[in-house]
Amino acid sequence: MYTFYKRKRTKKKRKNVMLNNFGLGWRNLFESHVEYVKTSMSEVNILSIERYNAMLRIKFETGDTHLQFILDCFAYKIERDSAKTCEHCGEYGFRRFGEWLQEPLCLCTPCYVKHVDSILSQQ
Repeated sequence: MYTFYKRKRTKKKRKNVMLNNFGLGWRNLFESHVEYVKTSMSEVNILSIERYNAMLRIKFETGDTHLQFILDCFAYKIERDSAKTCEHCGEYGFRRFGEWLQEPLCLCTPCYVKHVDSILSQQ
């Protein structure tokens, strides 16, 4: 009989430089994608990284039209994946719009409850 053991995963400590304004869930998932584009394609500039309607919006700029199309598709995929990823923990989440939130956020249910509870406890 075979016994399978789970390997402990060790997380690499890396600098989260580009996505510092966002939660840990988005940083852990999307920082590596953005770093890959930045390091592998030297002629690419990142115009902006922002939250828009509870999604991560990244705008790239390059001089080549074909490469620009590829980067736009890549940014679109990140945007759609961030719309269903909790910004705080990285689990499956929903885009939350509500009277308790100052701006729309993408959060899972436990993180949403914690976030609203912290807002209500401050009042």
